[in-house]
Amino acid sequence: MSYTVKGKVKHVGDVETFDSGFQKRSVVLEVTDNGYTNDFEIQMVKDKATAAGELQIGQEIEANFNVRCNEHNGRYFTNLNCWKWNVVGQAATPVKTEEPQF
Repeated sequence: MSYTVKGKVKHVGDVETFDSGFQKRSVVLEVTDNGYTNDFEIQMVKDKATAAGELQIGQEIEANFNVRCNEHNGRYFTNLNCWKWNVVGQAATPVKTEEPQF
């Protein structure tokens, strides 16, 4: 099942690389819902961990993620794995045009 959240980037963590070669990066979003603001941590894994390095503090993004839960030694860990994101309201680079000559 997939979910979507929109928020401002508050923190972009460093890429963590494990012995297996697996990579992950945490990104914290500041999300406002019904007047209340909360922090929302999502994680990018594998090739998305590197791509998330382009995110900047203060950017508003819309992130699509899946909820994953894993058990390890009797403890359960829930992760919000982001698989796609878009920067919201990013100004387009103006294209230089010339006025037509009549």
